[in-house]
Amino acid sequence: MVLEIELQVKEGGEIEVITIDLSRIIKESISGEVVLSKDEAEKKIEKSKMFHYDKAVKDDTLCLIKKENGYTEITEDVNPYYKTIVVLLESPHKAEYTEDFAPIRPLNSNDPRVKLKKALKDIINSDNDLSDGLYRILLVNPIQFQTSMYEIFGLPVQGRTGKKIRDKVWDTLWKLDSIKDCLSDRLKKLELDLKMIIISTTKQFRPEIRTFLNDRFKHIKTKEIHHPSCRELSLIKNAKKK
Repeated sequence: MVLEIELQVKEGGEIEVITIDLSRIIKESISGEVVLSKDEAEKKIEKSKMFHYDKAVKDDTLCLIKKENGYTEITEDVNPYYKTIVVLLESPHKAEYTEDFAPIRPLNSNDPRVKLKKALKDIINSDNDLSDGLYRILLVNPIQFQTSMYEIFGLPVQGRTGKKIRDKVWDTLWKLDSIKDCLSDRLKKLELDLKMIIISTTKQFRPEIRTFLNDRFKHIKTKEIHHPSCRELSLIKNAKKK
């Protein structure tokens, strides 16, 4: 199944026609999970406009963390003078959209959000380069569209076929300059107050994100942790540098 999709990263921006080849993935799906024909899939894609700017899940604040005298705590402080730490995720899935396919927010599941907050408190507290103060934790998907295409195929990323579709679509979109430039623009708007970028993507996408940050944001300190959906959310101490 080779699909043609329309991609519009920004409002008023260029509409790109992208080809996504799922032929091998669909052929390997021996369990009969994928029952849509190419025409049915493309009609659903066209109707949902799932790769248009208004279906992008926008970056969003997870919480504010206050560091003071060797302690950190989650705070509701509304002080506008905060520093920013970006957590790079991957791409939104089923939970990040309503039943009508309206975008909600990144990482829209309670348990991963709780785990991530705890891990970030420990990271901020133990990092001597981060001075006392208030830190806004901003959740950012490098690709803001539903690369799992759950809206079309209804397959969870925990399953073999759903995961392969997500990986193929993510990889196809990430090769586009428009996608990388969009992420770059979002990060550049934060540069004045951006103190750290934490890579929390799934394992297979970390090399691409490392390369991107090394090329465009080498001056910003980075760390890596496992994706919040993992059972154990911990710092990757020996992360490879490029």
